[in-house]
Amino acid sequence: MGKKRKAALRFVVPFQADPPPRNTAGITKLVERRSAGKEIDVTILDSADNRLLRAGIVLAHRVVDSLGGWYLAAPDWEPLLPAEASSPIGATAELPEEFAALTRPFLRRAPLGPVAALECRRREYQLRADTLLVGVIRDEQVTVRRGGIATARYREATIESTAAMTGGQRRALTEAMEQISATRVTQFPSLQERLGPPATGGTDFPDPGPPPGRGATLEAFVRHVFAGDLRALIPAYLGDDNELGEVLADVAGLARGLAAVLDPAWLREFEAAMATSNKRAGTLEIIDFLVGAVRAPRLGNASREGAADLLSDRARQGARILADRCRALTADSPNENWGAATQAAQQLRASIAVASRLYGKRGRRMIRHVADLAGALARAARVVETPDLAGVSVDEAFRLGRETERLRQEVAADRAQFVEHWPRRAAEVRELMRKERR
Repeated sequence: MGKKRKAALRFVVPFQADPPPRNTAGITKLVERRSAGKEIDVTILDSADNRLLRAGIVLAHRVVDSLGGWYLAAPDWEPLLPAEASSPIGATAELPEEFAALTRPFLRRAPLGPVAALECRRREYQLRADTLLVGVIRDEQVTVRRGGIATARYREATIESTAAMTGGQRRALTEAMEQISATRVTQFPSLQERLGPPATGGTDFPDPGPPPGRGATLEAFVRHVFAGDLRALIPAYLGDDNELGEVLADVAGLARGLAAVLDPAWLREFEAAMATSNKRAGTLEIIDFLVGAVRAPRLGNASREGAADLLSDRARQGARILADRCRALTADSPNENWGAATQAAQQLRASIAVASRLYGKRGRRMIRHVADLAGALARAARVVETPDLAGVSVDEAFRLGRETERLRQEVAADRAQFVEHWPRRAAEVRELMRKERR
């Protein structure tokens, strides 16, 4: 087996520093590879508040030795987005639709424009011990401009060693770089760090992290829930319509489950946006809502209260409302009464679905039980409309009449069955809430 190549040496170098001393530990030649040298002009594109950069995404227009092209790098989002990709300038010089589509959920409706320019001069040198190649130095000088004004300059050098480089030569190279005031680093500062605020601000899509424990505050818990929603919406938005519809339904259910603790005005606006989010443009508005909710959940004075106790109390209140509405039902109750009971069951189901995140297996059993109850109510609450017989034949009218009567008999049987079994179901709900309180 050959020798294993050693890790690269990286140095932050004074911008105007001279080359390091030659004839270092047997390294006799420093040969510039002019074919590898490049002049690169980069225009960083983003929103005014740097939404892409803060999310770990670099979108740019690059001119390398007079040849233009587009560049996208998102290593933190791989494989959803490419770690690094480029595309040539098209006939219209517009941003490629592929890049535009991939960055759209991160930008949402914010306009895209130039936020910084980088003037880069890249040079490469071979390190030789007589005729033997022992390493390569890549030297890059960068000037950062904002609004046409130079705001920063930096220089970075990387030394890649071949298997022929000795440990003594590596140490001698490090000492030589120190003689020109270069500082060795394990990794270079990120582009965001080089650009400074607002690029260094927090991402709009934080990692929700592990589920919070039962001791979490309501604010911490709600942040976790909405951060998870955001992380689920990005791949869904970039996927197909069916996947997006399923995730949006989950998001709506979680918001409904938190209805008792969220600011009512915020929730009304959010639900109005959800009502129109069947289109992808509407989904961008939902993402905006969730970004704001992760930063500062609208919870009023309850934000510092314990999430487990507060959500449990709200679920018990929902169970009492459901019990009151179901207790008043008879097989002949108006459709409105059955509909009101169904709504109460759906709200309880949503509340428990959120609270169950703090209860593990017991929470999942609670969800299954309430889902069965809500399903039975939904079947019993069906409304069978009288068919419109205008313009239909006698045979078709007869068929529609028989079908309508059959459906009404099914609903009547479902309602009678629900009323008959309600006392047992009520006892199960009470036991469920009693166990949940422990």
